[in-house]
Amino acid sequence: MFVRSACRLPDDPRVLVVSARCIDHSAVSTYSYEFEDLICALTGADLLCVEPAPSSDKRITNSKGRIERLLKVGVHHRQSHLPISIKEQYDLLIVVVTSASRSGFLKAVKGLRSQCTNRACFIVEMWSDRIRKFPDLLYPLDVFQHVLVGCNHPIDLAQELGKSTYHYLPAGIDALQFCPWPDPPKRLIDVYQMGRRSAQTHAALLEYATNNSHFFYHYDSHTSATFEDHAGHRNGLRSLIQRSKCFITNPAKIDQPSLAGSTEEIGLRYFEGIAAGAVLVGEQPKGKVFREHFDWPDAVVPMPYGETAVATIVEDLLAAPGRLEKMSRQNVVQALRRHDHLWRLAHLFELLQMEPTSRMLERQSQLEQRACLVDQVNS
Repeated sequence: MFVRSACRLPDDPRVLVVSARCIDHSAVSTYSYEFEDLICALTGADLLCVEPAPSSDKRITNSKGRIERLLKVGVHHRQSHLPISIKEQYDLLIVVVTSASRSGFLKAVKGLRSQCTNRACFIVEMWSDRIRKFPDLLYPLDVFQHVLVGCNHPIDLAQELGKSTYHYLPAGIDALQFCPWPDPPKRLIDVYQMGRRSAQTHAALLEYATNNSHFFYHYDSHTSATFEDHAGHRNGLRSLIQRSKCFITNPAKIDQPSLAGSTEEIGLRYFEGIAAGAVLVGEQPKGKVFREHFDWPDAVVPMPYGETAVATIVEDLLAAPGRLEKMSRQNVVQALRRHDHLWRLAHLFELLQMEPTSRMLERQSQLEQRACLVDQVNS
């Protein structure tokens, strides 16, 4: 499926976004499509969506997820796709995927090299253990000149095994959409925990919430949901975090330490939490990378993974609403000024020595105006 941009301006570069949104409806991939939507809005990019072949069986997609969970490794997506060709010339090709194992759909696209002068891929996460065991996961990425990865530890290994130039670039967020201001909703949820979690901490929170009716603990109870409407899913997630006082965060894949070795990576939850103004509670990823990107006071309230005295930590925070409010606003300001998707896209443009579009500059101004608004109230 090809969607020509209706908002491209005469001075904009010709940008093409190739997407898996018609074949991959997993919850985790909705983040990628959020980024794609913003890229299209800021650059006037055309959108090319790979589609499943008529004979494809959705059970294959579900089986892939089950195999990954059982083996805890990345596996290729065996669903067949309709071949599609890029028919026009583009200055820049951009692809956004959550992991290397989800890039196999690119094999269905003809003309990636011949029709696109510059080619770049954003990958949310990559794990050295997986690409060491399955180096062919990198093969679809060889078409790109630059691959920007949201994990720092595998860069050297990927550079050794692949043919592209690999860079570390932390994940971003649609900070304007996640920002609760200028009309913030009431934060009725005391603690929100989603995704990977410690069984001990979860049990402690459940017991405390059961025995204390004033305490609202919200958590997700599904692990493999799929969504046809990616924007709707992201809106729902944003709405919940905006209404949460505390948001539990831990390093990515904290329950699978073998994937990254001794390195701890910054997961998406950190960016989603601060952008929506929740106070982060949990472990800080060890190392200088996290400190470089989350260097303000109280960016994360420390709590060890597996902590059972979590209710005491949270109640101490709830007992100081002024401090909680200040931390919330500070998180939002930092997300706006440093972690919006715009800053990641601008990094790519700078890498390619391309001038930012007028809408990229407009968004930069919008981000600063919103940050000033939140900051003024904070002071």
